[in-house]
Amino acid sequence: MEHMLQQILQEIKSVKTDVLLLHQDNQSLKDGIQELNQNQILLAERQSKLEENQIHLEKNQVQTNIKISDIHTAVVRLENDQPKDIVALLETFDEYFHEKDSELATLNHRVFRVESKLERMSMRA
Repeated sequence: MEHMLQQILQEIKSVKTDVLLLHQDNQSLKDGIQELNQNQILLAERQSKLEENQIHLEKNQVQTNIKISDIHTAVVRLENDQPKDIVALLETFDEYFHEKDSELATLNHRVFRVESKLERMSMRA
């Protein structure tokens, strides 16, 4: 009987040890859950920041696309207008040269008259 009592005491001690270990494990689990909750809050904050950055990035992308479109439109306009500008310049030069040709023709005609008059005057003298 005494042997049985010792065995029962041994088992009670063993159970107490197991209970103590269970309490320690339980505390470790609680600590782990608390750490997981903190990590979850941190993750939610970081995800929120990431979403804000994503929105900011999308806005920047839209603005960049608008600027690229504006640049493309300007380049196309320049490419299309460049020949017109060149033609306009050439026409202006042509008009200028025609005016100068007319002036030169008029001057040549006047010089011819003066020379003719001088020749007639020199023949009379």
